[in-house]
Amino acid sequence: YEMLKEIASRGHEVGNHSYTHKDLTTLPEKEAINELKKTDDAIERITGKRPTIFRAPYGAWNAKLVDIVGKYGVDFIQWDVDSLDWKNLNEIAIENRIFAKVQSGSILLFHNDATYTYKALPALLEKLLAQSYKPVTVSVLIDESLEINHQTK
Repeated sequence: YEMLKEIASRGHEVGNHSYTHKDLTTLPEKEAINELKKTDDAIERITGKRPTIFRAPYGAWNAKLVDIVGKYGVDFIQWDVDSLDWKNLNEIAIENRIFAKVQSGSILLFHNDATYTYKALPALLEKLLAQSYKPVTVSVLIDESLEINHQTK
């Protein structure tokens, strides 16, 4: 509770990742929506802000889930660079994975309970900034992408 409040107060975007971390592709629509709603309600109660993005547990998705999430009214997101920190890779291995794949607009996947993530992040962020990468929230990334796409049409 307090940690989530602190994260949000520091300007980080808090997204929905489901309430019970089930594979939502296996659930009936009503249950999937309940997972989204319960999570959004809890996050809003704690942070004062309702999430506008959703990432599926395990990265498991299909057209049905994308449709459900869209009808629910939030943006469905994924990542394009997996740190594999959940496999307990050390700081150097995490950094090597990120820099092998990162590009402008990347969404990097990390987990808050992985063993070495907190050790890897300071140096990783410093190196990303030195290479002119700019960390932004996913919603800002989506908005910038929509703006660029609109300008090119």
